[in-house]
Amino acid sequence: SHAMPHLCERLQVPFRRCGALVLCFDDAGRPGLEELLSRGKKNGVHGLRIVEREELHELEPNVSPAAAAALYGLSPKRAAAVRERAEQARRAAAAAERADADVDADSDDDVDSDSDSHIADNQTTGEEAGTEQA
Repeated sequence: SHAMPHLCERLQVPFRRCGALVLCFDDAGRPGLEELLSRGKKNGVHGLRIVEREELHELEPNVSPAAAAALYGLSPKRAAAVRERAEQARRAAAAAERADADVDADSDDDVDSDSDSHIADNQTTGEEAGTEQA
């Protein structure tokens, strides 16, 4: 993996280090993650760690909801940048949702006031409707 950036540069191929996830879906899979973590560290792989469900879904929002944990391989600096981008995206989505809710609330107010005026316009007395009142 250390040679890949240099090779891609030499071949003029785009390269972006985005990390890797090895998922587990229940407690039975956790020893496998721990074994991979141990082997990776022994082999000199830097930046490996196990991430739990919440952080996993922040790092990769499209991962299966059933994923319980993952072995994550990425440098701490790059991981922090990925988490920051995920947080920015979450804040932007929340702001957009709030803005949509405000627009919907304003639209409901307009509809209510329009329907009130139509009701007032359509109310007639018995005389106006062509009936006699006794």
